[in-house]
Amino acid sequence: MRAIQFKASLFVAIIVSISCEKFRTEEYHMKDVDIRACAYLTDSLSDTIHVIPLTYFDTNWVTPHIYDKVAEIIDTLEAHNIKIEPSVGYTIITEEDVDTNYIAYRNTHAGEVIFFINDYLNVNVISEDSIVGEKSCSISLETVAGCPEIKTRLVYVLEEDEYMLEFIKTDQTLSDTFNTVILWEEAR
Repeated sequence: MRAIQFKASLFVAIIVSISCEKFRTEEYHMKDVDIRACAYLTDSLSDTIHVIPLTYFDTNWVTPHIYDKVAEIIDTLEAHNIKIEPSVGYTIITEEDVDTNYIAYRNTHAGEVIFFINDYLNVNVISEDSIVGEKSCSISLETVAGCPEIKTRLVYVLEEDEYMLEFIKTDQTLSDTFNTVILWEEAR
């Protein structure tokens, strides 16, 4: 009986040892696009944009009327340099008492576009015709562990076009100033 218990214990110890060794040697890595985004978000040399409420330009530009004037608003934002481009890191400074901020965006890459932000925000991408639904809002565990600066990661499928970005602060938003970058995954 002791011999059977010894053999069973030895067998269990070997199985545990093998499975623990496999677990220890398996490595997980962030996606290249997430690594690039992390570099942009942590770089202190980013372009700075001071966002101005839309009512500064036109007192009638309030929700829901702004959705009828998207092209006009985009032109106004671009004329006042309240715009962002892909593959450039930005520090966005918003007013303390304004929860929803708007920025013009010209997308130069048709397909999946990824928005990275170092704060907790909701983002709506608005075309002249509609609000574009996000494809994904998840962040992989590898990215969470490898770059805690990435708090929001949103994937959209966009055409080459002009868009109005609507940044909405939430109860979890940490600051009136945040960093953002828009990237796409490079084809391998």
